Formats: sequence, C-alpha cells, structure tokens
Amino acid sequence: MDLASGQGLEQQNAFDAGLGQSVSSYLAMALGPNHAAVHVQTDMNFDKTKKTSLTTSAPKDKNGKAQPLPSAQSTTKETFTGASAGNAGVLGTTGTPTAGTGSAPQSYSKTTNQTTNALNQVQEEIDQAPGKINRLSVAVLLDSSAVKPADVANWTKQIQTAVGYDPKRGDSVEVTSVAFSSAAKKEAKAQLSAGSGGSAGGMMDMLRSIITLAIIGLVLFFAWRAIKKAESNRVPLRVPLDLRELEASEPRAIGPASMPRLDSEQYSRRTRRIRSRARPGRQR
Repeated sequence: MDLASGQGLEQQNAFDAGLGQSVSSYLAMALGPNHAAVHVQTDMNFDKTKKTSLTTSAPKDKNGKAQPLPSAQSTTKETFTGASAGNAGVLGTTGTPTAGTGSAPQSYSKTTNQTTNALNQVQEEIDQAPGKINRLSVAVLLDSSAVKPADVANWTKQIQTAVGYDPKRGDSVEVTSVAFSSAAKKEAKAQLSAGSGGSAGGMMDMLRSIITLAIIGLVLFFAWRAIKKAESNRVPLRVPLDLRELEASEPRAIGPASMPRLDSEQYSRRTRRIRSRARPGRQR
C-alpha cells in the first residue's frame, strides 16, 4: 500500500470511521444510545492493477454441445529418384581416382501435412481500482445491562452481516458483553443533552431567519402594490389650448359665406363652452 501522499491512509481512516458509525447507529436503534462501543480496523490495498486474460474454447451449437472443429489442411510432398553424388574414391600418385568412383541409384520421398483448427478466443482486460479490502477487523463492546451474555452469539451474527463479514479474506468480528462505566454513561448523556440543546438553538435561529425574510417579503409586496395602484389612478395631463387660437381658427375653417350669425347670448354661451373645454385637468 502506497501511503506516500497520505491519501490512502486518509481514505482508510474515513472508511473505518464511517463503517463504525454505521454499526453504532444500528445497535443504538435496538439497545438505545451509549450501550455499544464499536472499533473498526481495515487492511486496504491501494495498488492499481491491470489484468489481461485470453481464453480459448471449441465452438458450440445451440444446445451447448461442442461441435467438430473446422480446420484447414495442407499437404506438401517431395520425391526424388536417381543417382546420388558419388564418392571420388582414392587418389593415385598421378592425382586421378583409382577406386570407389561408382555409386548405386537412390530414391527420396517427403510428405508434410499441416492442419489448422479454429477456436473461439475471448480476451479480457480488467482495471482494478485502488482501495480493495484485504482484511476487516471489528471489535464491539456491548453493555451487559442491555445485552445478556447468552445473546452475544446472536448479536455477533447480526454485526457480521452488517459489516459484510467474509471469512475467505480472514475477517474477524469479536463481540464481548461488559459492564459499562457509570461515569462514562453520565458524560455521554451530558454530551447528548448538550448536542440536543445546540440543535434546538440552531432550529430557533433558523425560524427567526425565516420570519425575518417573510416580513421583508410582505413589506416589499405591499410597497409594490401601492405603486401599481398609484399608477392606475394617475390622471392624464391635458395640454391647455389657447382660446384665441380656437376663436381665430374656427371662422376660417367654416368660411365667411357659410358662418352663421350668432347673437350676443349665443356667442357668450359658446365662448363659455370653449373655455370649459380648454381648462386643464378637467374631465368631461
């Protein structure tokens, strides 16, 4: 196991702590809190390995029976008949052979058979990630006031199942029933009460934050509603018209030939009507 960088040891400690906490919670549901002490120690392998395997097998039919292997055969045959290379014999004084110059005819035959069988081949490559458990050791102390010695064997089986006990790896799970210290129980209860109080205080702080956000949201909502209501009640601005321009433009538009003659009372009534229309901010 390579622990040069410290990552392997950190991961192993985190795994041990997590498994121990899981077993403690499991026992606390049945025995109550502070009636069990769990210690977990693992031996882990952080080597990264790669495995390649090649498997050959004969072809099989639909029923799973091995079929005759299809093969490719080739035959090569060589033959020769004739006189072989003769022996030169014994050389005489003059340098010419004097004996052993003849040889009997010979024949040669060679046959070569080559057969190639077809096989199914399966090649597998497996990359094994680091962090494999080589061995697991678990030690559990149970409070004798909550667990009888006769029940230790049953609890041992339960704990073995909870931690994933594997005898082939050499795992060990030891469970013992002992009397817990009363002082330790009181201290654990005090810590549990303090933790409960802290969690209650945290809950109250969260409720205060939620109420504050709700109040801010309501204030913003009513402000937005008031703005929208003011916009809907806004009176459009009327631009005042010059009464003299209206009086001057009306005869030109009608024309002198077709303009009716008005007496003083009709003229005053019409002038008042035009003035009332020209007043700004007044609606009809």
